[in-house]
Amino acid sequence: MIGVIFTSRNKDNKDVANFKQRKIAFLSNKSVEELMPKFDDFVNEGVANELSRFYITINERNNEKTIIDLQHYLLDHPDFFGY
Repeated sequence: MIGVIFTSRNKDNKDVANFKQRKIAFLSNKSVEELMPKFDDFVNEGVANELSRFYITINERNNEKTIIDLQHYLLDHPDFFGY
């Protein structure tokens, strides 16, 4: 499992009209090639001449540890979903 970030940053797009900073972060088991259509969708949602970046983690994430950490976080933050 790898961490993936798609982002359009203010400092890369300071001269782009109507630009608003955007970011999507998620975990995936897919290859870079398989993720490209999703990144293309992210790019197409931006304004004309916007620069977007595609980051992936170098080291894979431990799926079991990630799930355990998420469970602990949800137990410690019962209002996470707004209930």
